[in-house]
Amino acid sequence: MKWHRFLISESLDSEVVKISDKELIHQWRSVLRFSVGDKLILFNNEGKEVKAEILNLENSYAELQILERLQKEETNLPQVHLYLSLIKQSNFELAVEKATEVGVASITPLITERTVKLGIKRERLERIIKEASEQSSRTSIPILNEPIKLPEALARAKSLGKIMFFDPSGLSFSSIPSNNLSPITSLFI
Repeated sequence: MKWHRFLISESLDSEVVKISDKELIHQWRSVLRFSVGDKLILFNNEGKEVKAEILNLENSYAELQILERLQKEETNLPQVHLYLSLIKQSNFELAVEKATEVGVASITPLITERTVKLGIKRERLERIIKEASEQSSRTSIPILNEPIKLPEALARAKSLGKIMFFDPSGLSFSSIPSNNLSPITSLFI
C-alpha cells in the first residue's frame, strides 16, 4: 500500500485531528478521490509524523484518527543553509526543489552584481518546498528567506560557521595560488 504524505499546520498531539485547509481537502476529495476509511501520513513542521485514517471528509473539513505515531531516526547532520543566486525562474525553482529534497534548513535567494530579476514568486516557491518535503519524507520544511544582497549574505554565512563556496570554474581553492584569490574567495578558506 502506497502511503500519501501531507504537510498540515494542525497539531498532531490528540488522537483525532480536524483539518480545515480547503485546498488540501479539495485535493483529497476531488483530485485523489479519498473517502472515509482511506489511510495516509500526516506531518507538521514540528518534526511529528503519524499514520492516520479518514473518519469524516466534508467540503469544509476532515477528521482523521491517528493510527500510529512514527518515529523518525534522529541524526546529527549539520544544518545546511543554502544561499542561491537568483537565476532563471525555472532553474531557481528546480534548485529549490532539489535542495529541499536533500534536507537544507533554509534557502536564501541572493541578489548579486549580475542579477537581472530581483523578486521571487514566494507563493509558488513555498508550494514547491511543501510538495518536495512531502515527497522526500521530511518532517520539517526549510525556511524560505527574503532575497538579500551578496555582502549581507556573506556576513550572515560567516556567523553560521563552516562555509562551502562553489565556483563555476570548478577549480579547487587549494589549486589557486594564494596571490590570485579575490577578497571574497579568501573569506571561504
